[in-house]
Amino acid sequence: MVKNSKLLFVCRTNRMRSYTAEVIYNSKGLYSAKSAGTERTAKVKITKDLLLWADIIFTMEEKQAEYIRNEFIEPIRNKKIIVLGIPNNHYFMEPDLIKMINNKVDPYLVI
Repeated sequence: MVKNSKLLFVCRTNRMRSYTAEVIYNSKGLYSAKSAGTERTAKVKITKDLLLWADIIFTMEEKQAEYIRNEFIEPIRNKKIIVLGIPNNHYFMEPDLIKMINNKVDPYLVI
């Protein structure tokens, strides 16, 4: 991905992992980042419009990628979904979570 790419981060409830990733990548000033969750109780619920907006989609676990593939077939046609493998046992902006997100996302981004 190149500078100014639109990054979408997805987890379950959009309160800890994906929201942390959104804050990290928006603060870098190189990308536009948004986040959402797959649960109906999510802070921001995943939508067709968010998926259409994104250049690249990162999910924290395989189950979020499966949800997107099952519920939003057309909006993700020709979109890359990357599963980061970050478990749901972290807090918002936790230093270990920030490090893990950077280590797993940065290899997919070219500055």
